[in-house]
Amino acid sequence: MLWHLTDLPMRVRFISFREVIADGVPDDAHCLLLYGSAGSAWSGGPIWQDERLAQAIEGFVSGGGGVVGLQAPSHVEDPEPRWALADVFGITGEGAAGFDPMAGLSLSGDEAVDEDALAAAATGTGRSLVAMADAWPGPPVPSFVPGMAGTVRASVVGDGAKVAYALRDGEGMSPGAVTREVGQGRAAWLCGYSSDYGFSRLIRSAIFWAAAREDEAARLDVTGGENLFVYAYPEAQIIALLSASDEPAKATVRCAPEILGLPEDARCRVTDIATGEVLAEAADLAQGLTVTAIPHCTRLLRVSAE
Repeated sequence: MLWHLTDLPMRVRFISFREVIADGVPDDAHCLLLYGSAGSAWSGGPIWQDERLAQAIEGFVSGGGGVVGLQAPSHVEDPEPRWALADVFGITGEGAAGFDPMAGLSLSGDEAVDEDALAAAATGTGRSLVAMADAWPGPPVPSFVPGMAGTVRASVVGDGAKVAYALRDGEGMSPGAVTREVGQGRAAWLCGYSSDYGFSRLIRSAIFWAAAREDEAARLDVTGGENLFVYAYPEAQIIALLSASDEPAKATVRCAPEILGLPEDARCRVTDIATGEVLAEAADLAQGLTVTAIPHCTRLLRVSAE
């Protein structure tokens, strides 16, 4: 999870459960991220027996904040297993044990789905999660997220909980990702984690959606291929385009000019620092500039106003 956070265009601050109990959620927070397996220090364990913790988070979310949970957030043995934030996420875990899904399928509502065909396709590609494109409310996410691990079985218990992904293992089907609006705020839950690029896109989308800042997701972003990452360095007015892929790709880089200290409506000159090649004159970076992403290479692009 920490690996993915380093590549997200957001400020990350670590706080303790005891800080929240004592002082509440920090005033400058837009979204909380909770994760960890049941009973672990990461997920909190017995700290959730203090009702003030769940009350503080429930108040933050219902007042307009966001929360994203992975695996078993707020799981507590009390003395029976339960989730202290079940009323927020609209789901609760089915015990402390996790499972590794073998295949996935999409939930379709009234639409007919060939479950065997979906499961066969997932197994054949080594992918374990399948999504409905129109069921996820946040910025676009991939249809498959391979290699989901540390996954937790859960049941939907709250009204308004929307399941965008579903998992299937030998014991049946379980939610893979759930979104829910809570008062003025939003909550999203993901069953586990993956080191795959698709999970980076999924967790990124979940955070922006939960924070009610979907429109800001494209202010610094890259699309057009797998394993592409973009970083902005305002003081140097440089964009770094990293490709961890084995194949070249036509990558569309978007960067709001004000991130680099330029006027909002600036038209930009973009130059490859290594080669000196001018890649664009008068480019609208907010709308996107398409350049070649070189396999296993970082391209440094200098940006200046025209």
